[in-house]
Amino acid sequence: DPALGQDFYLAPFYDNPNSPDGNGADGVYDPIVDGDYPWYDINGDVDCRNDRRVTLFGDETNWWVFNDKGNVHTETGGDPIGMEIRAQAFSFATNDQINDMTFYNYELINRGTQTLYNTYFAQYVDADIGGYSDDYVGCDVSRGLGFAYNGDSNDDSGSGSQLWGLDPPAIGIDFFEGPYQDLDGMDNPLTSNVQDAIDSLGVPYDGLGLGYGDGVVDNERMGMRRFLYYGTGAPESDPSQAAQYYRLMNGFWGISGSRMTYGGTGFGGTIDADYMFPGDSDPYNWGTFGVTVPPWNESTENNTPGDRRFVQVAGPFTLRPGAVNNLTVGVVYGRSFEGDLEASVRAMKRADTRAQSLFDACFKIVEPPFAPVLKIQELENELVLFLSNPPGPDNLEEFAAKDEVNIPKFDENGNPYDQWYRFQGYQIFQMVDENASVSDITDITKARLVGQCDYEDGVSKLINYEYNEADEINIPSVMVDGTDEGLKHSFHITEDQFALGNRKLVNHKKYYFIAVSYGYNSFKEYDPSDPQKLDGQQKPYLVSRQAATGGNIASVLGIPHNPAPEAGGTTFGTYYGWSPVVTQVDGIGNGGRFVKLDSLSESNILTSNYAR
Repeated sequence: DPALGQDFYLAPFYDNPNSPDGNGADGVYDPIVDGDYPWYDINGDVDCRNDRRVTLFGDETNWWVFNDKGNVHTETGGDPIGMEIRAQAFSFATNDQINDMTFYNYELINRGTQTLYNTYFAQYVDADIGGYSDDYVGCDVSRGLGFAYNGDSNDDSGSGSQLWGLDPPAIGIDFFEGPYQDLDGMDNPLTSNVQDAIDSLGVPYDGLGLGYGDGVVDNERMGMRRFLYYGTGAPESDPSQAAQYYRLMNGFWGISGSRMTYGGTGFGGTIDADYMFPGDSDPYNWGTFGVTVPPWNESTENNTPGDRRFVQVAGPFTLRPGAVNNLTVGVVYGRSFEGDLEASVRAMKRADTRAQSLFDACFKIVEPPFAPVLKIQELENELVLFLSNPPGPDNLEEFAAKDEVNIPKFDENGNPYDQWYRFQGYQIFQMVDENASVSDITDITKARLVGQCDYEDGVSKLINYEYNEADEINIPSVMVDGTDEGLKHSFHITEDQFALGNRKLVNHKKYYFIAVSYGYNSFKEYDPSDPQKLDGQQKPYLVSRQAATGGNIASVLGIPHNPAPEAGGTTFGTYYGWSPVVTQVDGIGNGGRFVKLDSLSESNILTSNYAR
C-alpha cells in the first residue's frame, strides 16, 4: 500500500508485453488476464553477470523482505539506517552435487535519507560441523570461498548437535558476486600486479570480482575482499557492539581494534592480512598487499579447534538514498573418506567448481527429460514394472533441449554444431532402501541397474567425463551400456540385486525402484588422448532430475505377493511374456482413447456368426 509508505512492487514478475487483453505491459501483476508470471528468466533476457536486474531462480524459491527498522537490534545494538533487503533462497532438484547446494540472493535498497559512504556488505556465518566445539575455518581466495571443517578427523565433541563421527564433511560459502563497484566511467582492469590493482580499483584475478577488464564500462562487481574469523579458540570472541562489527568488516579485530595479520592465529603479527587461512589460494599475495608469504592455514599452524565463526566482506562502496545493490552466494557441501584432515575440504571445492559453473550460466540448468511414470504390478515372487509418459501433451520420447551454455554454436570452420540433447532411452534402478534417492544412482552401494532400453540407432555406450581437480585429469564414467535394440515399456523383475546368496524375490518384502529417462548429444567426439578432440562432448548423457508430475523423483515401492486374494480368488493362467511380442512399425495407435459400445452393438457382436 503506497499510502502506508509500502512499495507497490515487491517480488519481481514478468509483465507480459503480449497480454491477451491488448494492454501490453501495464505494470500490474495479473496472471489470469495478462498472462503475467513470477519473473523466472524463461526467455533468457537477462545476463546475470552484467545485468543489474534481479530475477527469480531455482526449482524451489523462497522470497521475502526484511529491514532494519522494524525491531530492536539485539545482536549489534546499532542504530537503524533504513536498509531494506529483498532476499531469495533457492535450490535445484538434480541427481548430482547440485542437489546438495543452496543459493541466496540479497537485493539491498537504501530506504533512508542519508548517503551511506564506505559501505560494506558482510556475511556472518556460524558453520558448525556437527559438534560445534572442534572446528577450523579457512578460505580460498581464488574462488571467493569461505569454509569450515572439523579440526580433527573425528567429529565427536560438542553437545546439542548431531555428530558426524569419522571423516566429517566440510561446508563452504562461495561469494559468487558482491555489490557493484561505484560508477567511475571506466572498465577497471584485470591485472596480476597487486599495487596496480589497488591504485586502479581493479582486481588481480577473477576470484575477487566480476566484469574487470572485459571491455564493458561500469559493470564491475566486487568479490570476497576479506575473510575474517572469531569465536572460541580464536584470539577474540563474538563482537557485541555495532562499532566492533564494522571493525571486522574493515579487517580489524572487533574488540581490541588490532589489525588482523598473517601467521599463527592472525593476531599480533607484523604483516597485515585481509584473508585468514588462505592456504596456497592467493598466489599473487593479494591478501597481504603484495608481500610474499608461505601458505597458511589452521591445521598447519596447529591452532586449537573451537566454535568458529567467519565473515566474508565486500566493499567499500557508496549507497545513495534509493540506490539498489545486490549480492549472490552459494552454500556447498563435500565429504571425503580419504582420512586426512583436509580431504573433505578438497571434496567441497570440487563441488564448488560445479556451483561456480552453474552461477556462470546464470543458474540455467539444461532441462533433461522428465522421469517416466513408474508403476508396479506385484505378483508371486516377481514384479512387473511399467513405464509410461506423464499425463498431458508432453511426450518424453520426443524430448529435445538446447544447450547454449556448454556447447558452442560453430566449429573452427564456421559449421554449426548440434546443440540439442534428444531423448535416447530409459533406465530403471533398484535402490537399497527407501532413503536412497535419484542422486545415488551412480553409487553401486545404493543403486543397481535392473532395466534399460534405448533407441535402435547405433548409439549404445555413453561415457561422461568429470574433471578431477586433485589429479588434474578427466575421469571417464560409463553412464549407459545400452542394448541398442529399441524401446520397451515393461520389465520383468525376479531377482533382488542386493541379496547375498539366493537372489530370488521374497514375498512380502519391500523393494524400491527409480526410473529415469536420459537424453543424448555428441556434437563432437571427445578423446583425451587426441589434441584435436579435447574440445569435444565430455557429457553426452543427460539424465532426468525431475519427476514427470513435477518435483523430485521418488522411489516406487513393490512388494511381491500372491495377487489372487485381490482378484476375489481369481488366478491367471498367463504369465509375463506369454503373449506374442508386438512391435509398432507405423501409425499412432488409438491415442489412448477407449471405445465404449452401447448395449445393442455389444449384443450384435456377441450373437453374430463372427463371435463364434
